[in-house]
Amino acid sequence: MMMLVEWESKEGIYKYVSDPDLEDLHPHRELGVDDFVWHLFEKLEDLRPVLK
Repeated sequence: MMMLVEWESKEGIYKYVSDPDLEDLHPHRELGVDDFVWHLFEKLEDLRPVLK
């Protein structure tokens, strides 16, 4: 399974990850899958080789 999330900026994702109001959610997200890997892409076109 792959989940694709679009953020307005890199700063936005870093704010999400470090948001103290969401701190309780992060362990659930990370422990909810066997393998958790972050891939950051600048634009959708950069993701196309991964989807092939």
